[in-house]
Amino acid sequence: MGKHVPTLSSIGWIDTIEQKGDYALSYFITSEYSQTVLYQGQIASLQYLVKEHASNPIMLEEEVRYTLERLMRRYFDDSVEVTVVVDDPPVDKPNELTIRFACIVREKDREYSLGRRVFLTNAHIVEIAKLNNGVV
Repeated sequence: MGKHVPTLSSIGWIDTIEQKGDYALSYFITSEYSQTVLYQGQIASLQYLVKEHASNPIMLEEEVRYTLERLMRRYFDDSVEVTVVVDDPPVDKPNELTIRFACIVREKDREYSLGRRVFLTNAHIVEIAKLNNGVV
């Protein structure tokens, strides 16, 4: 049984598979690792992972997959598949990084695919794009 996802808006708690997936993924991309003292060390944050592992794309790919999978399992139990690809930076632009990730989440008899491509320069998010049907 899935759980509800909280929002800090007038929407309140959301419970549809599409909204839960989109909100959870958005929170992962935009959260700051140090945004709370109460849950210190437990915040799933793409920005923190980039800061820690930007110089090692293989480790970054593994950590993003592991962290995102753990986050999604909070809301969708064990019905989660996560794929992550960290593209090698261009030779002439070593400070650029592109991370693509796709998630398939299941709840009851429904399945939802979602994905994003995040483009970073100097470890700062420059662009976030949706991927069609979560295709990496």
